[in-house]
Amino acid sequence: MGGDGIGSRTQRPPREDVEGVLTLDEARDEAELLEFLASDLDPVSPDPDFRERLREELWALVQRGVTRSTDH
Repeated sequence: MGGDGIGSRTQRPPREDVEGVLTLDEARDEAELLEFLASDLDPVSPDPDFRERLREELWALVQRGVTRSTDH
């Protein structure tokens, strides 16, 4: 598995020459992580219509006895 293709990403070890300084890749990864984690704090309520459709669909699955496959 090489890192030559478009969109491929290689993991680089952190820079050791300057302590406490992030590389651009590390800073981007940290920013993405912080954005992802911040979404948990956003008090956005689900769409009531979507929520009802989901409830009905899940209940129909329970009534049919659908179980999750253990074949991964």
